[in-house]
Amino acid sequence: MSVKMAVLGLVIERPGYGYELAQRLHERVEGLQLSESAVYPALDSLSKAEWIRQRGRTGRAHVQRIWYEPTPEGVVRFDEWMATPSDLVPLRGSLRFKIAIATLAQLPKLIEDTREQEQACLDQIERLTGDHGPLGIGDPDAEWAPTGRLVLRRTDVKLLQAQIEALQEARAEMKRALRRHAARTARSS
Repeated sequence: MSVKMAVLGLVIERPGYGYELAQRLHERVEGLQLSESAVYPALDSLSKAEWIRQRGRTGRAHVQRIWYEPTPEGVVRFDEWMATPSDLVPLRGSLRFKIAIATLAQLPKLIEDTREQEQACLDQIERLTGDHGPLGIGDPDAEWAPTGRLVLRRTDVKLLQAQIEALQEARAEMKRALRRHAARTARSS
């Protein structure tokens, strides 16, 4: 639902066509791993709900761009969505489930998986901070969009840092469990 509503918000902000809207969404939510193709089902759904409509077509005969604009109903629905509280969605990655159901014999592989996940988080932090300059809040007199991007980048970095901490704690607990098991095994031999 959020991708659909984000696309609606972009159309309300400024009418556009699929690829252009996908680019704007990616610019706004840099850390989002979202395929450009995710925008098109959102546009279809919004059209069916009559929250957007075709504004026109541009381009050559073989490459047509369909431009979308919001309907009054779409603006109302977007405003309602913006006013509702956001869901708190916990991470649901496969590593989480693997840790929950692992056996002792599977822990060494999971320990390695946590290292790989940690490195992926560090790489993502580098991408978010590497070429964007400081993550301080932008000019308060500027439009919101640049400041919003900075806020999201800072939030993404903090979430990744928290994920790194959680991965390190999980890895430490798995190592302790393996040491305890090895000690029990040695005593019983």
